[in-house]
Formats: sequence, C-alpha cells, structure tokens
Amino acid sequence: MAATADRVTGATGIESLHPGSGFPTPGFSGPLAVPSLPGGAGQLTDSCDHRHGPGTTAVPAGIFDELTCGMKENAMKSIVIGFFLSLTLVWGGTTGKLTGTVTDAESGEPLPGCNIILEGTDLGAATDLDGSYFILNIPPGVYTVKALMIGYSTQSIEQVRIQVDLTTTLNIQLQVEAIQGEEVTVVAEKPLVQMDLTSSEARISAEDLDALPVNEIWDVINVQSGVTRDAGGGIHIRGGRQQEVAYWVDGVSVTDAYDGGLSVAVDNDAIQELQVISGTFNAEYGQAMSGIINLVTKDGGEQYRGYLSSYASRYTTGDTRLRGRDRYSFADDRNLEGSLSGPVPLLGKRLTFYTYGRWNHSKGWLYAWKIFDRWGQPLVELAAPGEPASTPEAVAMNWREKTNTNSKLTFKLNSTMKLRYNLMTSHETYQDYNHYAQYSPEGELIHFTSGMNQKLSFTHTLSSATFYTLDLSRFQKKYHHYAFPDPYSPDYIDPYYFAHQEAVLDISTFKIWGVNMSRFQRKTDTRVMKFDFTSQVNPVHQLKFGAELRNHDLTLDGYGISDADLTDTVFTIRIPGDFIVSDQVLPGQWTIMDPVDSTYIGWGWNGHNGVTPFGFNTKKQADDFIQYYNKYVQFGRGTYHEQPTEMSAYVQDKIEFKSVIINVGVRWDRFDARGVVPTNPAEPYMGNPRNARLDSLTLEERKHIDWSLYVDDYRDVLADSGASLESKRGWWSPTTVKSQLSPRLGIAYPITDKGVIHFSFGHFFQMPSFGNLYKDPGIKIPEESGKFGVFGNPDLNPQKTVMYELGLQQELAPGLSLDLTGYYRDVRDWVSTGIPVDMGGGASYYTYVNKDYSNVRGLTLNCTRQFSGFYGFSFNYTFQIAEGSNSNPDEEFGALQNNAEPTRAILPLDWDQTHTLNGNVYLGGKAWNLSFLGQFGSGYPYTPSQNVATTQGISVSTDLPKNSRRKPYTYNLDVNFQYALPLPGPEAQLFVKIFNVLDRRNEIIVYSDTGTADKTNDIQGEDNATRPNTIAEYYTHTEWYSAPRQVQIGFKINL
Repeated sequence: MAATADRVTGATGIESLHPGSGFPTPGFSGPLAVPSLPGGAGQLTDSCDHRHGPGTTAVPAGIFDELTCGMKENAMKSIVIGFFLSLTLVWGGTTGKLTGTVTDAESGEPLPGCNIILEGTDLGAATDLDGSYFILNIPPGVYTVKALMIGYSTQSIEQVRIQVDLTTTLNIQLQVEAIQGEEVTVVAEKPLVQMDLTSSEARISAEDLDALPVNEIWDVINVQSGVTRDAGGGIHIRGGRQQEVAYWVDGVSVTDAYDGGLSVAVDNDAIQELQVISGTFNAEYGQAMSGIINLVTKDGGEQYRGYLSSYASRYTTGDTRLRGRDRYSFADDRNLEGSLSGPVPLLGKRLTFYTYGRWNHSKGWLYAWKIFDRWGQPLVELAAPGEPASTPEAVAMNWREKTNTNSKLTFKLNSTMKLRYNLMTSHETYQDYNHYAQYSPEGELIHFTSGMNQKLSFTHTLSSATFYTLDLSRFQKKYHHYAFPDPYSPDYIDPYYFAHQEAVLDISTFKIWGVNMSRFQRKTDTRVMKFDFTSQVNPVHQLKFGAELRNHDLTLDGYGISDADLTDTVFTIRIPGDFIVSDQVLPGQWTIMDPVDSTYIGWGWNGHNGVTPFGFNTKKQADDFIQYYNKYVQFGRGTYHEQPTEMSAYVQDKIEFKSVIINVGVRWDRFDARGVVPTNPAEPYMGNPRNARLDSLTLEERKHIDWSLYVDDYRDVLADSGASLESKRGWWSPTTVKSQLSPRLGIAYPITDKGVIHFSFGHFFQMPSFGNLYKDPGIKIPEESGKFGVFGNPDLNPQKTVMYELGLQQELAPGLSLDLTGYYRDVRDWVSTGIPVDMGGGASYYTYVNKDYSNVRGLTLNCTRQFSGFYGFSFNYTFQIAEGSNSNPDEEFGALQNNAEPTRAILPLDWDQTHTLNGNVYLGGKAWNLSFLGQFGSGYPYTPSQNVATTQGISVSTDLPKNSRRKPYTYNLDVNFQYALPLPGPEAQLFVKIFNVLDRRNEIIVYSDTGTADKTNDIQGEDNATRPNTIAEYYTHTEWYSAPRQVQIGFKINL
C-alpha cells in the first residue's frame, strides 16, 4: 500500500500535478519563467514489484534487487553498496548535483547507511554517519528519487529537477515502517529561490521549449533579461557586441571563431536544457565577454521513446504594401521532424542511442514580380509604371530550406566508465531579399551554410566523490554563395553586355537586368582536446580543474567575376588568380600561366618579368605558390589559409557553507595567431611596392628583403609612427603570442530561508573574431593616392571586460518570487579602425586596432508565479544603458571616408535599448494548455540627418550626433495552444501557434531624416513612362519591418 504526502522540504522539482490531467503542470525556470510540460506522476507500487509509470525506468536486476527486496544486512553493507551506486557516468560541464540529509521523521536523528537512488539511471549514493549524501554528475532533467533503509518505509520523491552547474538540495524524513513493503510517494516542491546561484542566468528545460510559442532557440534567448536583438537579428547580452557570446553544446564550446556565431544549428526539440548565463560566469568558461549560451542535448535511455511531428504555416496580413500577399498559403512553410531513442537491439542496456532529424522549408513573406529576365528582356508588358498588363509570376525572395540532425551513441564500458559519441549536422540553403531586384529577381545570390560537430567523450569515475572526463571533438562551419554553381557558366555572360554598359537608367529605378558576380567560400575547422577533473573534496569544497587545446584551420576565398577585356563589346569571363598549371612547358617542371594574358608567374616574377616561364619541381610546389601569390599579390582575390592555436586552463572551487556559497576560480588563456604583419608599415603591398628601388626585386628577394638598406627612403614617412627599419629583415614579421590570467568570484549569501543576496565579479578575455584578424592579409593597395582599408590585423590584442553584479532573490509569497539584479561592465580594447598609416604620396591605409571603449550598466527585475490554480506567469524587465565609442569595428573608417570627425565621445550603441519588458502567461487544463508570450521594447537609436545646410549669413553644420535619436518602440504577442487528442493508442497532440497575433509591423530600419520606415523627405525623381516602377515603390521598403502575422497548425505523435 502507498501513502501520499504533499511536499518535501527543500526539494527541487515541480510543485503539483493536475490530477488525471492529460497535460502535467508546468514549472518555471530562469528570469523569464517559461512553462514546462514534465512527465506525469504515473504509477508506483511497492519496491519489490518493479512496476513503474511513465517517465521512469525499471530498476535493473542484481545490485538494485538486493537493495530494494533483500536488504537483510546491516547499515554498513548498505553504505558499501551505495558507494558503487554513486559511481557517476556522465561527463562534466553539463550536469548538476543532488545533496541533502536523511533523518528520522519522529526523532530528527540522522540516518546513516540510507540508500538514495535516481530511478531510471545507475546513479545513487549512501548517507554517511551524519545522514548526509551527495550525487555528482547528474544530467539535467526531472527525476524520481528513492530513499531505502531497513526498518523504514521506502520513500519515492517525484519531480525532482536537476539543473546544470547547480546544487539541488533534497532533505528527506523517513517514517518507521509500519507495514512491511510500505512505500510513501511524495511530490517535490521546486524552491522559488536558488540558494547557490552566484550570478544571473536563465534556464529553459525541454518541457518549457515545447510549451512556448517559439520555433528556434533564438526566439527563446531573445526574451531573457539583459538580451537585445539588433536590426540584423544578432543577439547582444548585457550590451556587448554580437561576437562576445560563446556557444557551448554538451560541455564543449562550438563557437565559430571566424564570426563568433554558432557553428552547427541546434533545434529546440533536441535540447534537454538551455542555459543563458548573462552574469559573471565561472572560470571553466572562456573566450567570451558578455554571455554564455550553454546547450545540453537529449540522450538515449533504457526504454524506447520517440515522436513524429509536422506542421504547416502561412502568413496572413492586412498590409497591402506586401507584394504577393495574395499568394500566401499553408504550403509556404512546411516542417517535419522526429526522434527515436532507446537501447541498441541485441546489446542490452549497455549501448543506447538517440537520433533526431528535422526538415524545414519556408518561402518567407517577401516576394518579387518577375517582369524582366536577368538580361533585361521583358516577360510581362507594363501598362504603366508599376502596373503590369497581365499577372506576373510572383517569386519568393527570402526563402530558406534547412535540414538538421543529431545522433548519440552511449556505451557503458563497465560500472565506472562510459564512452559517448555525438554527431550533429546542419545544412541550410537560402536567399536574402533584395529590394532593388523586385522586377528582375533572377541572378541573385544563393547562400549555402553547413555545420558539423563530432564529439567523443570518455568519463571515468575514480570514487564516489571524484571523476574526470576527456573530450575529443571536431566541429566545422562552411559557408559559400554564388548566383550559379559553375564560375564559367554561360549564365554569367550578358548577351547585351555592351548595350547595358552604355545604358543610362533614370534615378530611383529598380534593377531590370544583371547578375551578381560575387563568389565566396570559407570554412572553419576546429579540433579540440579537453580534460576536466571534478572532486567533492569534502562536504564543503567541490574542486574542479581542467585544460583545453584548440587548433583551428581557416580557409577563405572570394572574388568577383569580371570582363577579361574592356576594350571590346563582348563579355569574356575572367577569374582573378585562376591559373593554368602545366608540366608541358618546361621539361620535368611545372609552370604557372595566366590564361587571359598568357604571362607566367613564379618566385622570379617581379611585376615586369612575366614572359619567362618559371619552373617548380612538383605540382604541390606550384599549387602552394599560387596560394601564396593569390594571398599576397593577386588583386581582386581575397584568400588565405590560417592555422591559429589556443590553450587554456582553469581551477574552480565551489565552497558551500550553510550561511554562504562561494564560487572562486581563475582562468589562463593563451592565443597564437600564427600570422604575419608588414615589417615596414609604409610598404605593405608585396606585389607592387611604391618605392621604385624595389621594383627590380623578385618575389623571393622581396620576401627576404634587408630593410636596413632602405632606411633613408622611409625615414620621413615613418617619423610620426616611431617605427624603425634598423636591423629589420623580411617583408613579413610574425605575430606575438597573447595570454592572460582572469580571476572570477561569485558569492551567494542567504539572508533567510526565502531570500539570498549574490555578488559576482570577474575579468574576461576574448580574442577578436578571426574575420578581423585575417581580413585581406596581403594589404593590396593600388599605386595611387587615397584612403584604403580596413585591413585585418593578426597581431590584435585580446579584448577585455571587467564585470560586476549585485542581486537579490526573494520569495514574496507562496509560489511568487522576485529577482532584482544590478550590473556594470567596463569593456576595453574593443576592435576598431586605427589611425591612418602613411605610405607617402597622399596615400594611407587603415588596419584594425584595439582602441574602442564601452561601458554598460543596467538593472533587471524578474517576477515569477509558479503554476497553480490553472495558471502561472513570469515577467522580466530590463533597464539598460549601453554606450561606447563605436558599435562595429568598421564604423570609424566609414566616418573617415566621409571626411567626418572620429568619435570623441561615448554614445549609445546601435543595440542600446533602454527599456525591455517580456512576459509569459500559461493557462492549462486537463487536456489543453495555452501559452502567451509578449514583448515590448523602447526604440533603438539611429543617427539623424538633415537636408538644409545653411541659413542666411551663417553656415549650419549638418553633422548631428551619432545615435542621438530613437526609432519607434516595438511590441509583439505570440500564442501557442496545445490539445491532447482523446485517441486510442499512442498519445497525440494538436497544436496551433500564432506569431505576431496583432499583425504588428514593427519598424526595424528607418529613414534617417524622418525616423520612420514609412516616409522620407529625400525623394529623387518623378514618375514617368521610361521608369518601370513608381517612385512610391522605390521608397517603400517592406523588408524594414518585422514579419507579418503567421499561423502555424501541426500535430505531434509520441511513439
């Protein structure tokens, strides 16, 4: 027989369940309380029957049977058995800890030798002589915990939630066994205040993600405290630049070093827990300055589970400015996804698997009319400007198609060792909208991106308190774009080329012919070896240390197809740097020839000698030279192959007293760009030196030049910079190694059993994105006057942040909590455009340097009501001021090109949003739930402009302060409705999501003279018969607004 209690003091989990509900009660996690749908209470009978309800796994025979049905030995034997149960088997960095005490319910005396088991796992522990226990390395999720001891009723505590990097306290009181085999079942209560949280973060579980009206992880991240999203969709945490966020998946950073993005896409339904750390993160996290997004993906279990889901959606709007809105249908956005997990057949429970896949195709909401083909030939006659005589074909212009997969294999080698292999892939093909191609959408770029993450993880448990993990991983990110796959395709050849070159179009006219000639590809290939060691040294100290080695392999190649001969009337394709390598010119050697002008290149080339063939002994030598030549000499070709390395190590101690919790640690980072910079800054371009004395030198001679022979030639040019050429040799000099020690400290001080104050402080180190380090490495500058750049600088220093935070968590009433946090960030050595480097003759160039500054201060307020009485809610408000000298590294160069003053003050950054308010309300019944997600934000800044330059007698400056005006405020409301279908067989669910319920067209980009997207006073041209489009069409940018209302209908079947 079983008795039921209401709650367990100090337990963590979900507070209550709807009796007999088809939908379990949601819980709330993090600053934005997002509702979850955890598994139900199910059926639990006496421990010897081994029957379990949904969401649990039968305890395996053997050692567990002895514990549950045959405990006839003394308590010491139970402690020994519990030791083996505590040999945890999952890698660190993605797990949490369970701790507590077990006491006699009547006397309050501690109970040593009580066995604590997490059902459905191999995890467990035994209490010590003080009745205390702890279990390390528990994957995030909701568990049923069993307490078993001879002479006492077995107690099962359901809905105990474990979270990454946090301690869940579960204190248990056991009743003396009145009836043999008696079992008590209780439901754990989730504490509103997390006592060991020393910095701000948000946690979103798999159940939360399912309940929210969201499709992608970015939609969830965007509604967390301190997070803003720029006009391009980039995520900014606490006022930092987009590249300051690091992405972790299953314990390893998978940040694409090229641009700071996520290397492989991760879908919501593949995530077990999403953690957004916006405060001062621990020492184990590096190469980030403003935040960590930590994803823990799902794993296979000992039971077969799976699901299949599909949806279709369409846009529906009353905005008549949207071209092609009458073509919207539910076939425009289709999605199919599913997963399957469980034990591998014939191998028992030692080898389990998890596999997930998703396919999605969306046409988007922005369409064009196909009125002209790519060569300007009319496909539809125009009755008048903007009025086709017949209905033209509507072509989607912001479409995308993607496929993502995630697979895991977990092999239990023995009771103390586990091996796991994980493979994630993502592929996406898409097209970006081009406002000016609305009448001729052919010939636009197609974009392709793909990612892959492979990880092999080994976990070895040395004792009940100590384990280590070794991770070997490799992740890749690829991107390329083109209009047509073959660069020599005849589709690039304009049959009306000469006529188009001579044609003059009216101002404010859409593109009516042309092909985008840009071709670009890049790849980041990163290999990581990571070691982590964790030990609960004693009940107070949990020590963790680790080290990591990271090797990057970056390749990039970009160029534009051009006309090989501008003197004729025929377009002949020319690809800069595309040479012919042959072994037929020189006996036994390989030569390199330009196919357009039939000139030869080699180490003996000096810009004048292209007639003589230069030989290489092997084809590889010839290929290597082409790579070098295209990198440092060839105009019109941007290419490189770089292999930087990183090393890091950390020590972290979590000190847990009853009165205070302290996280203290230190991190060491080392970075070697393995790049080069010009030895003589006044002579950067190797292919065509400005000094005539160098013209006769071959490439080989320039590569090893002795600059001391030319000191007088550059004395005046280098005088201001202070650079010296004395004893300097070589065209290029190697970069220096960068390193830093970064201390971290976090303190949580409980003031009552319902309130805690936390303080955190830390130094953070991050190398700039590799795109800034290696951009245009050859510094190829034409021999003319002017300003050139911005060029990369592989010798950049790390960017640095010092962050402070002070916060309070407080339970206001039963089920209602408040979190108030203030923070300050001081950011130095941000990448920016440097001062001009003088080359003489009126020419100068710019490179990236570390000189920009930023500071951010803010306040976040979060209020959460746990679900009860059929509803729950969570709201977060952020007040933030994000100021700095420049929002992006190229901003200063743009001002200099326009002869504007450089930034001399700290001004609002582009993503500075003073007020943001996000809220989620959840309603639920027996077979249904309804979730609302609302967002409000004050306007982002923009730089105003004015057209009037003078007044009578006095010259008036038209330069208005940067980012001194605000765009209109924005708001949005999304809804998710789920209904459990009363069908026999597998559980089935119908869902309807409506995004932008109010069809609000928020203005994302605005005209600088009016501050709105609707109107500009700077209109040029008038409607006439020679212009195919109207002036109104030209100045109406539908892409400057947020997406219109979208209705999504789908189903989900649990297999």
